[in-house]
Amino acid sequence: MTPGQKVDCIFCLAPSALELRITRKGGPMLMCGCCGSRTFIHGHGLNGILRIYGKITLALQAGDTEAAKELLKREVANAERDHTPS
Repeated sequence: MTPGQKVDCIFCLAPSALELRITRKGGPMLMCGCCGSRTFIHGHGLNGILRIYGKITLALQAGDTEAAKELLKREVANAERDHTPS
């Protein structure tokens, strides 16, 4: 994903509404032109978003909505498990 590129919003699901922008401080930010969501990304956070977005997009392009739902559930469960305090 490059600055200015638009993809479907991960928050409101509006097509081609979520744009990658660069903040004044030079960091990446996602902003939706439809719902107005703004997400500031720190560290390597963009890598995870790109990975899951790519997997889900491929499943949806293949017409397999059930596989896309399962991928999303699995990624969310993995993220919760990885970030749960020990």
